[in-house]
Amino acid sequence: DLNTMLFSAIVLARQSRYDEALFWLERALARDGNFGPAWLERAKILYQQQLLDRARPAFDRACQLMPSSFEAHYWFGKLLATQGFGAEALPYLERALAIDPASPKSAELQLEIERLKAQSGPDGR
Repeated sequence: DLNTMLFSAIVLARQSRYDEALFWLERALARDGNFGPAWLERAKILYQQQLLDRARPAFDRACQLMPSSFEAHYWFGKLLATQGFGAEALPYLERALAIDPASPKSAELQLEIERLKAQSGPDGR
């Protein structure tokens, strides 16, 4: 089932067996293209492999499918900021902070949000 495929992919990714993990995620997504957790794990693996152009649409899809996911919004915002898209990253980072203000990453998030706002100027650009 989908959760078994997802769990297998997570275990494999933790062992740095990324190709095998992606295989299981692709199988899960072939069964259900709207399975948000598989999109998120796929995006995170691609991000870890520095395949940022491939990770971006996967993070975007995960955020669409899981609008209340701290992790999806946090990582997508981080990816966008890494790629130099600070203005685009801000809403995702702000959404992550709003979803879970008590997250252990909240202090880091707040600093990143402030840094991006300072970079973008008073009009947000």
